[in-house]
Amino acid sequence: IAAKSAARAAPAAAVDFGSQAPVETKAGAMDPWGMERCGASTLPDLARVPFPAQRHARLVREAARQWQAYDAFARASMLLGTILESQAFSYYLVGYILVQDGAPWAAWVGIAVFA
Repeated sequence: IAAKSAARAAPAAAVDFGSQAPVETKAGAMDPWGMERCGASTLPDLARVPFPAQRHARLVREAARQWQAYDAFARASMLLGTILESQAFSYYLVGYILVQDGAPWAAWVGIAVFA
């Protein structure tokens, strides 16, 4: 146990990066520490796979399934809101054109356009 605590208490040795010779990569770039490499073997997002099998495509499909009810509700709400806004504008036409201008025919034509 004493050896483990002494090992933990000892300061970390300084790493001498200057003693290694620079390495030239396949692309011709210099890698002075020899630590740069392709991440396709360790990172699954860099692997070449068809689009439907890629992780982000799968996540988008799952999210779309979870948001399907919300999307339907939002579309129905937008349709209802558009209809009610059109009806409100029709009543505005009736009130303004019929009453203010005294033109009932123009008011009813405006309502027919927005209905």
